[in-house]
Amino acid sequence: MNIHPGCIFVIYLTGMLTIKRKYLSWALFLLVGMGYFSSMSSLELNYFFKSLIAIMPIQVVAIIYTTYLRWSRS
Repeated sequence: MNIHPGCIFVIYLTGMLTIKRKYLSWALFLLVGMGYFSSMSSLELNYFFKSLIAIMPIQVVAIIYTTYLRWSRS
């Protein structure tokens, strides 16, 4: 059975596009997380306020997610 090298490349490229998109998403999330950690570390705030600000993005994402789930069911 002879398989043309071009066919193998197309199959490889198709598989790599889905894998590449996933890794690009993770890389973007990693960069955003590193930027957020860096900016939070450099803030000169009271420890209590800094901890409140650090948790705020997680709370916002949770509210958006639960709102989306509720509206998608109706």
